[in-house]
Amino acid sequence: MNRYRFFSPFATLTTILIVCVLAAVVVNGCRKTDKLMQPPITGNTNNNVEQRFFNEHRSADTTEAALVSFIKRKNEKQHFVATTVSRIGYPRWDKMIAISQNRNALNRNESGDSVTFSYVPYVNDSQNYVNAAMIIASSATDTSFGYICDWQYKDSSATGVSSRKTALFLMQLDKAVFGERIYQITDKSLFGDSVGFVKIESNFDTLTTTYGRITTYTPLTLTLCWIQFVPPHDGQVVGCWPNDPDCTGWIEELVCADFSEPFGEGIGGEPGGGGSGGSGGSGGGGGSTGGGGGSHGGGGGTGSGAPPSCTPTQANNNCGSGWVVLPILETSPLLNQQLKAWDDSIIIDYTVRPCIDSIINKIRDVDSGTIAKLIMNLSGNLPGFNWEIREQDTAYGDNSTANAITAYENIPFMHSVSYLIKSNIRNATNISMARTIIHESVHAFLYAYFYNASDISSATRDSILGLSYDKILKEFVKHKYNVNDQSYIHNLIVEGFHNDIKDILKQLCPIFNINLNQYDLEEYCSDMAWGGLFQTDLFKSLSLTEKIRITNRLNAELHDTTIYDNGITVEPLGEKACN
Repeated sequence: MNRYRFFSPFATLTTILIVCVLAAVVVNGCRKTDKLMQPPITGNTNNNVEQRFFNEHRSADTTEAALVSFIKRKNEKQHFVATTVSRIGYPRWDKMIAISQNRNALNRNESGDSVTFSYVPYVNDSQNYVNAAMIIASSATDTSFGYICDWQYKDSSATGVSSRKTALFLMQLDKAVFGERIYQITDKSLFGDSVGFVKIESNFDTLTTTYGRITTYTPLTLTLCWIQFVPPHDGQVVGCWPNDPDCTGWIEELVCADFSEPFGEGIGGEPGGGGSGGSGGSGGGGGSTGGGGGSHGGGGGTGSGAPPSCTPTQANNNCGSGWVVLPILETSPLLNQQLKAWDDSIIIDYTVRPCIDSIINKIRDVDSGTIAKLIMNLSGNLPGFNWEIREQDTAYGDNSTANAITAYENIPFMHSVSYLIKSNIRNATNISMARTIIHESVHAFLYAYFYNASDISSATRDSILGLSYDKILKEFVKHKYNVNDQSYIHNLIVEGFHNDIKDILKQLCPIFNINLNQYDLEEYCSDMAWGGLFQTDLFKSLSLTEKIRITNRLNAELHDTTIYDNGITVEPLGEKACN
């Protein structure tokens, strides 16, 4: 059901963006993790980070090249790139949006120099959504830069605009990078209590007045549109999310707002110093990392060139945004390619035996990006971390009986590593090994997720990652969805996660010559999928008979042995993985 409303003009789009520059450059705030939350950065790692920062996601655009060179020169003096990456990720230079305006047309006291505001989206490796933007203001006489981040959306003193406008700005940049997506609105103050989801309809490309992706706006009226998903007015509860192609219960309201006659004040202050008018006068805002303030600008920043991490406040106690990207349920050909590419990028160390490598390949061949799709369904995003699989002979201490151990390492680069323990899987069947590998892929994701979380200390992170697998999963649900009573959401996530693993195993069974009727196949794969989830509320709610059957099933496959328990015989159905 569609209903369309058009709101009266409430601001100019470029006003939003330029005001963001003026405020964000002064505040110099940004999210993501402190250095203490990451493994120590070595000299080689730092070089790799800078190589990625300046060379990845590039185009042949000359304006882009000039701006990258400017930031590179600043980094050579101040060395802020590694810290910036640890907090907000890497820039997507090729998705930059540039807005040019002649100051003379706006303010008689300004020179006639053209000013260009360039907005560079930032994406953290483990998140795959735009969480911040670098804002570069350049003219013939001055260039400065600052940041605006999603955690600042409620801080109007930092952004200078409403929380809704900040949200729309970052969603629009997110669309420029990742295409059309639906956002779940977790902060109801953004669009009103009835709005559950939002989808950006407008596109920067449709507003281009010159050429290519560098968009030049002159004084004209622009229209930004978005769809609001609201429930039926009769109070009927919608039991599905609008990213489900089979979900038709939501009312779609197309909301459009006109943004007319862009304008801007002066902006000054390169990192560490004031710009033209930075010490006073009509145009001197403080730079992104330093400089004095003029009559229209604020004070300078820290002079470091890198944005500080978010400090939780009463208004935003989890340093998060007020929206969450929903996963795409209708798999497109492009998404299939991206999922498959991630699976293919899994690093298989030389220590992995051919018998284990064969099982990994069978998992990857089940679907286009089998493992990536599992992680995407859990997290809502394409996986953005690197994963390596190794084997080692044995484990010690608390991990002495573990089938596998996962860690987060920084050599030769920051990535998750799963170690399969030969002594503990020496008799495992192929289906048991497949379950373990699938299990560890999510363990690897959880490690990457918490190492890149912006609002927890390193001590809290280490405490969480020291928990059992199922408890880490519970902490993930609690952290991601930011709810105090998370039992319903947690059970919903665990149920979907368990079913996703079950479905993968059901497809693997015929490949491993496990041929069962439909009922037995469902029960068998469901039992196997419970591995690692024994401490979840859903598993605890099962009957004692079910728990015993599941435990015996997992042990039979792990040890390739027949188990006799209370008159019930459980035989392994898989074949021993490695001789």
